[in-house]
This record gives sequence, C-alpha cells and structure tokens, in this order.
Amino acid sequence: MIPFAHSITAASTLLISALSGPLSAKERQLEADTTKELQIRHSMLGFRDTLLFYTFPDQQAVLRLHISSKDKNFPVTGIVYLFPAKTTDEGIKKWLNNQHSDGLFPEIPSPDLIHELPKGICKAVATKIIGEKKNPPNNQIFTDQDVMIAVKAYELQDQFRLAPFKDQSGIFVPK
Repeated sequence: MIPFAHSITAASTLLISALSGPLSAKERQLEADTTKELQIRHSMLGFRDTLLFYTFPDQQAVLRLHISSKDKNFPVTGIVYLFPAKTTDEGIKKWLNNQHSDGLFPEIPSPDLIHELPKGICKAVATKIIGEKKNPPNNQIFTDQDVMIAVKAYELQDQFRLAPFKDQSGIFVPK
C-alpha cells in the first residue's frame, strides 16, 4: 500500500503543476516561513493600526499587511512590492523604515511592481484581549489584543506566487 500512496502524491503533484503551469523564470516564490517580519503598532504620536512587513530573502520582495483597529472585524489588506533584482537587503531595510517612520533615508530603492491583493485574500480569523494600555500622548485607554491572521495563496502570473500562511500579531484598539 505504501508505493500506491506515493504514486497518489506524485500524481497529485503532477496534476497541480499541470493546472497551475510551470514557474516562470521571472516569477518569485513568496513563502512566509522564509521571511523576516517587522511589526509596527505605534508611531511617534502613539498607538496606530498594525503594519506587518514580511521581507523575502533572495526574492527582493516585501509583503505589507495592514490591520485596521477602527473596525471590530479587524479588516486586513495586503500589498506586494517587487524590487529590481539588484536591490540589496540594506536598501530594502531603508525602504521599510521610510514606510512607517520619519523618512530618514532620502535615497531608497523603488519597487518595480506594487500590487494590492484582492479583497478576501487576507483576513483576521481570531482575536484575544490580553490587556489594556494607556496611549502616551493623551492617556487614552486601549485594549491590547492578539490577532490571528490568515493569508490565502495568491498568484500574479509571471510576477509572484504567494504561499498561504497564518501568523499572529498584536493590535491596539481604542476603548
């Protein structure tokens, strides 16, 4: 029975390849288990919507997720940024800093592609309140919550394939 099980797996893999087509030489593989993640939950002005940046080593790509704290359903949106092949890790780090901070770096790489993921690809699937905190500028009370997010597989032909993944993040919600 074991050889039969392997042949089903091999046949399934071949079928998936036939249906999805071969990988293009340009197409980038974006898998969250090979990423570095940067979570931003506050700014100089206090707590903010959560931003998650996933950088993909050797792919010159970034996935940005935005989790809104203004709606109890915590809508999640995503954007994929693809940079030129010559873009360095240091260049992407500077670009990331300018996306959420005070723009310290005047010369940063520009993405070749900025692609908004369709509605429904990213979703908050579970939340849990873990505490309360005061927002420093005005001492407003916020609940500190864990949010489980799920991202579905998505492909932009000849550009990238985003593998599905789940992740956990935090978000501050005005009380």
